[in-house]
Amino acid sequence: MNNYIYILPHKVENVNNTNGRIKIITQKSSLIMGKSNSLDIVKEILENADRTKVEDLFERLQYRLSKTNLQKMIYFLRDNNLIYLSKDVLSEGDINFLYFLSQYTISLDKYLKKMKNMQFRLIAEGDNLAFVKEILEGFGLNNSLLQEEQLNELDNRNIILSCFDSTTLDKLENLAEKIEGNKGLLWTFVLFYDDSFLLSPILNQFNYTDFYSFSKQVDLEHLREKGIAKNILVQRMGICEMILNVLTSIMKLNIQTTYDKTIIYDSLDKTLLFEKIYCFPKDFNGMELNVQRWDGEV
Repeated sequence: MNNYIYILPHKVENVNNTNGRIKIITQKSSLIMGKSNSLDIVKEILENADRTKVEDLFERLQYRLSKTNLQKMIYFLRDNNLIYLSKDVLSEGDINFLYFLSQYTISLDKYLKKMKNMQFRLIAEGDNLAFVKEILEGFGLNNSLLQEEQLNELDNRNIILSCFDSTTLDKLENLAEKIEGNKGLLWTFVLFYDDSFLLSPILNQFNYTDFYSFSKQVDLEHLREKGIAKNILVQRMGICEMILNVLTSIMKLNIQTTYDKTIIYDSLDKTLLFEKIYCFPKDFNGMELNVQRWDGEV
């Protein structure tokens, strides 16, 4: 069992009115253990075995536990989402992404592999590129700059991230026209204002929202009047929200419906709005906002 152990995020708390029992909690599971030799070994593993090889752990615990029983213990902890076993040493970015994934899913191998095959492309004409790259590389995710003339070379293994000051709305509109000629090429954008940001849904998905639907429901021209963006803290908040939305959406960790949402954040009024954005066909003759939906939304 020549694997490396990575301890996943968890917390340990005492169970009230019991004799030494504890509860170990993750986002996806919890278990209660009574005071015993097994509990002591579990604590030893969780506290000291991070980033070590199973064989090295056995060497340390062989006087307290047989190799067979240690293997059973390791599998028990893995099945309860307390550890991840890897045949290879993980990079710091992979570990960060592993921690992130463990908050959403127990299918860690599946999504680690899936995201390794994704390419995040950053529009070179956009803003805040260094910070976007810093966040993506902190998760070990593939990313590169993209010139607009390269758009026709991309496929659905790519997702485009773009950040623009609201005063350069014409750049965004031109970009939308070029991207959405390639159906299924995923993209999203965040617009920065003086003290706020607007985050789009994931656009251009098959049978989901596109830029046409989005622009019919959000008055981008009106929002352009909010001024030139210079609040670096709000900008970074918008970028982090964008990447979070991308990661949870592209991996299908969220529930998708025939509408999505856009986020509007205003730092002065301390408001955070989640607006539903519906997908409408382009030949809908301007009646988009009068559709009566099954969920009561108009």
